[in-house]
Amino acid sequence: MKDFIKYKIEKGDTLQTIAEKFDQTVNELLEFHNSHSVLTQQINSERIPVHIDTILIDSNHEKLKYIYAYRITSENEYFNFKNLVYSTVNEITIEIEKLADNKYFLSQKSKTVKCSSPHYDNYLVLLSLLDQPFEDVILTTDDSGRIKSIDNQNEIRERWNVVKKTLTDSTDDKEMVNKLIKDGEPVYINSLPHILANIQYNLLYPGNFNLNNVNKISEGFSTRLYSSLFSGSKVLLTFKNRVVEKTGSTVIAENKSFLEKENIKILGELYNVSFRELLGNNFNYNFNLTSTYNIKENIIVNCTADFTENINDTIVAKSRYQINKI
Repeated sequence: MKDFIKYKIEKGDTLQTIAEKFDQTVNELLEFHNSHSVLTQQINSERIPVHIDTILIDSNHEKLKYIYAYRITSENEYFNFKNLVYSTVNEITIEIEKLADNKYFLSQKSKTVKCSSPHYDNYLVLLSLLDQPFEDVILTTDDSGRIKSIDNQNEIRERWNVVKKTLTDSTDDKEMVNKLIKDGEPVYINSLPHILANIQYNLLYPGNFNLNNVNKISEGFSTRLYSSLFSGSKVLLTFKNRVVEKTGSTVIAENKSFLEKENIKILGELYNVSFRELLGNNFNYNFNLTSTYNIKENIIVNCTADFTENINDTIVAKSRYQINKI
């Protein structure tokens, strides 16, 4: 008997769309499913019976592992006293390969970084080296679509050991290198908290939207994202989402973040250390991320996200992310 996997039928799935995901014809799909199912679970029509929630897929099918490719572009600006200090444009191309239910292989195929200020060029080179251990990552998600674990953590650690040596050999600024290594060590030894706090992973794995009701606001998830202004710190956000528009199998969905109050005390203490002497005793802070998705047949077609972090309306970081399926 051949090995098979159980494909969980999602809202909007048809026999045709499922067959296309696995590069098969509908007849091939049904022939395998019916030959490995009990009589009550067989499909003998053009529609999926309402009592059937899984379809058996041949795991030996050579094109079982279907792949999505995305281009992620982020435009970033940093302001000090309302003056633009520098801007960067990052472009990454990645492939997401579905290995099994809730398991994905992310592979970074290319990356370019441009900066408006030559003063930051060397630093950006070092940052690109720090990104190398995460160029290939295997992730497992829960049924809601949120990242649950990293399956190739040992490989990430091994690549980090190579990067540490490269960092040491790449510059004479030993103080900077030592700080990067010290800060990076926990990130690569246990990478899950880093992945969960990274904006790009959160945009690619936003959790399942409630696709049933247009304009109904639903409670989303809470997560800690990295701060751009308080280096190394994380900010707790709660997301709420709604479907803005729905046409057939295509929906436009929106996530909005809400800053949790518990951040203010923690970040206030960091403000006293880093900014109080420069900006004064009063501390006002806001962190906002809004993302809009175009989703077709439960697959992200594109996403636009705007991120703003603001201290006293004086120190500001802004980013715009564009994610496009290619």
